[in-house]
Amino acid sequence: NDSVGTAHGELRNGATVSDGKLVLAPIDNTTANAQYVKLPPGIIAPYMSATIEMWGQIDNQSQDYNYARFWDFCSSNEGEDVFDGETQRLYLTPRGNTTLNSVYTSPYGEWSITAQGTIGGLDQGVESHIVVVADGVNQTLSMYRDGILVETIEAEVAPMDLGYTCNNLLGRSGFAHDPGLFGKINELRIWSGAMDINDVRINLAAGPDMLPDAIGELGSITIALDGNVTSFVEEGVKAVTVYANYENLENVMLDLADVEISSSDEEVVVYDAEGGYLRAMGVGTATVTAVYGEVTGTLEITITEAPPAILTHRYSFDTDITDSVAGANGTIYGAASVADGKLILPGDTLKSD
Repeated sequence: NDSVGTAHGELRNGATVSDGKLVLAPIDNTTANAQYVKLPPGIIAPYMSATIEMWGQIDNQSQDYNYARFWDFCSSNEGEDVFDGETQRLYLTPRGNTTLNSVYTSPYGEWSITAQGTIGGLDQGVESHIVVVADGVNQTLSMYRDGILVETIEAEVAPMDLGYTCNNLLGRSGFAHDPGLFGKINELRIWSGAMDINDVRINLAAGPDMLPDAIGELGSITIALDGNVTSFVEEGVKAVTVYANYENLENVMLDLADVEISSSDEEVVVYDAEGGYLRAMGVGTATVTAVYGEVTGTLEITITEAPPAILTHRYSFDTDITDSVAGANGTIYGAASVADGKLILPGDTLKSD
């Protein structure tokens, strides 16, 4: 059910709800056996911008389920409940071949985001927070996975340009040949308007059971360095993270672009805004200050001298491969030998007929 509005969905083809999740477990990867939910027509038609937020998982990583849909808001040439190939659509698949993929098609063109690398691959049975933002005001399409921006691309279209989409589906495609999703959806939210990265991270930290209006007022911010250290050596660098702490929710990671960070003594440590890290300049102590809105947080940083180089291993090759410092002795293989205090490496002596 829609707990905010009245756009309730309908379970179809064996889809069930269990333990607060939509469970989709089709008997095979054929479209005919796809289990899914049908949402009311025209669900995003009024919106200049829309955000589709979801906590979900896949329960089968087989390539047989490529292009299965988490969700698909689409139209049809023949109307509602006819899956003849979408003419307009906005969808999210966990496996566009192998990785997360969102496609946005209107009469004005098609735009696509495909996540690359580890951020794009979903682990079987592991829930992820995935957000797609169709920003018609700024003409962009963005995707976030677990609080990290996957990509933002230009997209000269708005959700309302898709028209009155008649097939708004969870777990199946508007095409007749795509497989159904084998997985679960814990929470789906449709927002009128475009979320930014701080909105996304607040919701990620709050989880699927808390809405953002329940987090309360911002109380403080916390600065943290890699490894939660407060001391490192001169000429070293440490990445900076700033967290927001609300009345009912703590440790929400902020976008550093929205935080003003400075050092009380730049001869000791300086902040590199482009890289998002602190660089140690000299020995001493400095206070790093972060300002987010009207809230300030500080962290005292101590920079120490870099330790001198320490000899840990020595191989002199006097008669063998003895480590005269630590005893990590070596072993000679093949045609290698020791002579006149040197290791002799004659190269490859093997010959092939």
